[in-house]
Amino acid sequence: MDLLMISNTRRSIFLHAATCGLLALSALGAGCTRVPSGPAGEKPTSPTAEHSSRISMAELERRILSYADSLRSRADISPDTFGRAIGFSLAPVEGNSIKSQAKNLSVTEGYSYAASYFSVESASDYPRHSIIFYQQGKPSVTGSPDGLCYWDAEEAGHALERLGYSGGEEAPFQRDGIRHYWRRGKDGTQQLSTSLLTYSSSVTSGARTCVYEVRFGGTDR
Repeated sequence: MDLLMISNTRRSIFLHAATCGLLALSALGAGCTRVPSGPAGEKPTSPTAEHSSRISMAELERRILSYADSLRSRADISPDTFGRAIGFSLAPVEGNSIKSQAKNLSVTEGYSYAASYFSVESASDYPRHSIIFYQQGKPSVTGSPDGLCYWDAEEAGHALERLGYSGGEEAPFQRDGIRHYWRRGKDGTQQLSTSLLTYSSSVTSGARTCVYEVRFGGTDR
């Protein structure tokens, strides 16, 4: 009888240890489950990180116009102010001490835009900075009359006029045209400018003039 009790006791201890071991392994496995990640060498990203910087062309136009409206004096112009208004960070250009830029930005329609800022200025002229639209790997629209229309020049010009800018006469510029718009600064001695660099497009019904670059600046009167 004593031998049977000892045998049963040993069997009970063995079964209890085995059960505990299986439970421990199960818990360890659950605690060490790997979180799915991207390709090797890449850090996991949030689901929205890929599209966080992409906006529609309509939103980009709205931000450009809002920035143009914010320019009331020379003090309103700086690389940081420009970048915050449109939604990017400018970086210095290697080998060029006066230029900073942001490039390879994209809109949801599938084409791209870039920004540049030249910090040099004369005694009376303000830093020139601009937004340019383009298509990756494709010829410039200025050399392709059947290219798409990024922004209708008439619509952009009317929007600037509603902000108090005047001017807008088309003048030859490089291979196409330019429309200068001006607005007097708040102290009356400064003039802020927003210029539309234009090209002719016939991608839709009837030819029209479109914008491929918006350039900002100003001058003391």
